[in-house]
Amino acid sequence: MSPHLHAVDSHVEEGPVPVSYEDLFAYMPMHNYIFAPSREVWPAASVNARLPPVLIGHSPLGKEIRRRASDWLDRHRPVEQMTWAPGEPMVIEDRLVSEGGWIVREGCRVFNLYRPPTIVPSGAA
Repeated sequence: MSPHLHAVDSHVEEGPVPVSYEDLFAYMPMHNYIFAPSREVWPAASVNARLPPVLIGHSPLGKEIRRRASDWLDRHRPVEQMTWAPGEPMVIEDRLVSEGGWIVREGCRVFNLYRPPTIVPSGAA
């Protein structure tokens, strides 16, 4: 988990592997969320149902201040575009894509939908 991220409920129940904040990116043009392991798009309601609110601080009176998971992702894990770019990393930093070409744009990020194939050795001699 990110050093700046403190989930309110850190208890994980037995069952399926939990979804984490590191699994998701906020896709800003449509205001929905990319689940990176499958590259599927989720609505905010699903993100907020699967992830606990984030503790972002305390009020002057000591009350916890929390943000919904989707709000935290919007601020801390946004991407401006999605593309298919073999050979590029999953998140392409400081670039945008337009009509098949790259535009250098500091601070912008593109989510790469391409996943390299998994190479499984055949065991043949």
